Amino acid sequence: MSDNQARRNAARQLMRETGVNYQAALLAVAAEQAAAPEGGAVAARPAVDHLRPALRDLVRAHCWKVSRYLDRAMNETRILEHVKGDGPCSKADRAEWERITLYNLSDAARRLNLLLGTLAVDLQARGADNQLLQRFLQTDTEAEALAFLSDDAREHHAGLTGGPTPPDGDLAIWYAVEK
Repeated sequence: MSDNQARRNAARQLMRETGVNYQAALLAVAAEQAAAPEGGAVAARPAVDHLRPALRDLVRAHCWKVSRYLDRAMNETRILEHVKGDGPCSKADRAEWERITLYNLSDAARRLNLLLGTLAVDLQARGADNQLLQRFLQTDTEAEALAFLSDDAREHHAGLTGGPTPPDGDLAIWYAVEK
């Protein structure tokens, strides 16, 4: 049996014992294995963290905002189709469509990257290794996964969780989530 399969089996067992979700159990098992001495048995399982309300609210708020940006980009396309149909549009119409659509899509991408980075920072702070981050973020390499751990994401996480701010932080990131 591979190490990954053993980790998954242990996570399922912890899930049945404690009632936590699979990701939390997998993270707890990974942290337990990382802290265990080579070849030694683990004395006790670490306490499983509950999802912080700030992070839950963060996901809700960011997803809502991202969906609004995507909706605006889609609506701009619908408006142009409604007004012009399949006919040609003027340079000014096309430029306006490109401007508004790209603004909304880039705003959505930036907010989504900040959300992914903040959650990845939280995962790393709770003991996840780079391979687990890579798997959860579904990237091809560890370097791509670590790219999500930006200074903005670290500062955002610190503000939301009350942790230490990263050095040279300019405190430009918000520290609360609107509900």
